[in-house]
Amino acid sequence: MSKQDIQTKLELIEKQKADQLKKLDQLKNQEKALKAQQRKKQRDLTRQQDARLKILVGAFYLRQFKKNPEMLESIKGSLISFASEATGTAKEQNLAVLKELLNIEDTNEVINFE
Repeated sequence: MSKQDIQTKLELIEKQKADQLKKLDQLKNQEKALKAQQRKKQRDLTRQQDARLKILVGAFYLRQFKKNPEMLESIKGSLISFASEATGTAKEQNLAVLKELLNIEDTNEVINFE
């Protein structure tokens, strides 16, 4: 085997090696993208389950409050405090919803209850 043949084979091996490294990088990028997609799906599922749980618990307590208005009255202060933890528009919306639930006409009554 001549020196030229050996050099040609070495160049071919280097090219194959570079091609394989490029392919490996592509596969690593695919793997990274799939793992990110999997994490996003898991976060979305967790968020959906959390929302579903809040709806379920909320619906249960709304039913209990209709059956037993004294129960609602007993936690009125805690509800208002919890709704007031938010700031800005969220706080205003929380208190507006509570005002309706608690049958309060005057918004100041909700604010003063804090």
